[in-house]
Amino acid sequence: MDSMKIALLVFISLILGITTMFIIDKPPILEKTRGPSGEISKMMSSFSWNGEDLDGRIIKYEYRKDRGKWIGVGESTRYIWVGYSEGEHTFEVRARDNNGKSSEIVSWTFFYKPKP
Repeated sequence: MDSMKIALLVFISLILGITTMFIIDKPPILEKTRGPSGEISKMMSSFSWNGEDLDGRIIKYEYRKDRGKWIGVGESTRYIWVGYSEGEHTFEVRARDNNGKSSEIVSWTFFYKPKP
């Protein structure tokens, strides 16, 4: 719910003498739906997730690889990572809503070991 709607609700409540209780801007909620874990031998991994915002809308998702810089992917809920080095890797995703709130970060950790 944006600040204009909240102000209007408060104004109407004051005029009518109504006591109103409402939740103010909860962050989006994310859940993982697909992705690697443990030891893998493929040089390509697909990640997917679902998000929802009960009191607004998600305007973008962001990801980062191995604690790097956050990169926006718009409203896309999937990503394919190709060409990582041997060793442990982490892929993280977060959502941002129309009021600027960020979800908790969801992450996948996997260890890439190529086949000999």
